[in-house]
Amino acid sequence: MSLIISTKYGEKAFQNKDVISISSKAGSDLVLNLGFDFLLTIQYDKNTNTASVLNPFNNPNFMFKGLPMGAKVDITSVCKIMVANSDEYITVKVVQPQIVPQPKPIISQMQKQPETVSSIAKQDFTKDDIQKLYGNSDAETKIKLDANKAEIEKERVAIIKQVSYKINDLKNKISMGSKSSVVLHIGLFFASITSAFGLTNYLTGLPLKEAESIIQI
Repeated sequence: MSLIISTKYGEKAFQNKDVISISSKAGSDLVLNLGFDFLLTIQYDKNTNTASVLNPFNNPNFMFKGLPMGAKVDITSVCKIMVANSDEYITVKVVQPQIVPQPKPIISQMQKQPETVSSIAKQDFTKDDIQKLYGNSDAETKIKLDANKAEIEKERVAIIKQVSYKINDLKNKISMGSKSSVVLHIGLFFASITSAFGLTNYLTGLPLKEAESIIQI
């Protein structure tokens, strides 16, 4: 940040100074002989990058835009304060801090890192690459075909995955059905034997040993 104060006698720059005093007395940052005693103070606000000219004693000899400046004038960039009934003036200019971009390092051809096979493989094909392979007339058509093939391949892989999932699910269901059928048949076999014993015993009233002989017959 810098403030530049100009008068008809010259100008003076102040760097990184938050408060600057201008008066007719010695010891001030800027001493001016305007024919009367005065004190002006310039305060800089770092947060807003603006400044204010303060007239603490409300001296009526300082004019701003044709009117008495009063107790305070805010400055965003520059302002000019005139002295009444004279050609004297005080101009205050706020110079905004400038950010100087850092220059990018220049890498010479000798310093350029050589391309490796893996780095080349990661690069996409360009139109120039296709033209070198197929000629100028077929380059654009080849690019479009390759793009369509890529989309078709994606759809094909997705369909294969869906069909494979359905087939595996169907195999699992068939396997579970086969196991259930075996268990069911075994259960029916034992149930039929038990039913035969019970029915024979009920109809004949014979003990189980004799009922077994009748079932075998």
